[in-house]
Amino acid sequence: MQIGEMVLHIFRLPPLPGISPEQLPQSLEECHRGLTHTRWHKSCYMQGTLTQLGGDCNVLRRRHLRIIGSSLIAYNDVTRRAIASIDLRKATAVDCGNRETIQSPASGGTTHSYDDDEGFSAGQHGFLLKFDTDHITFIADSEQEKDDWVNILKALIGRIPPNPLWAELLFQRQEQLKHAVQTHVAAGPSSTPPTPS
Repeated sequence: MQIGEMVLHIFRLPPLPGISPEQLPQSLEECHRGLTHTRWHKSCYMQGTLTQLGGDCNVLRRRHLRIIGSSLIAYNDVTRRAIASIDLRKATAVDCGNRETIQSPASGGTTHSYDDDEGFSAGQHGFLLKFDTDHITFIADSEQEKDDWVNILKALIGRIPPNPLWAELLFQRQEQLKHAVQTHVAAGPSSTPPTPS
């Protein structure tokens, strides 16, 4: 006669080099959340060309930029390789140049007010990406492009999820395995021509 029912949930993540067992997720929910956050950090949310002043640019410079996860990455026009990266987790606000300032919830609700003489005017389709002690000026080619960039940055600043180290390592391992399989498939089976008898 059945007197009860037991449901056993078992979760095990194989050991990862350099990660202590305490740093690994302790439940399936925590594991799923960490993997979801890592995928979030690998996604491209915006790309286009902006003119930048500040950061690693001492003069106005047009750049192809992409927002990938928590980074605003600049690419070389010729090689298409990443040449600079801005950590959006350190950004505190976006100033649109028309007294409309978008601020990070983490800034405690402090109202920032910036004058138009800080490097751009609203007529240039510009905006400031603010940090604790510095800012970077970006100028778009049109008001619509400016709005698109500002809206994405508004959605990201102060709301970037963590990227657990264990999930990042697991992601890299999966990418390496995927690359190895693709390389093997692309090479095809090794075939040698039959030798004449």
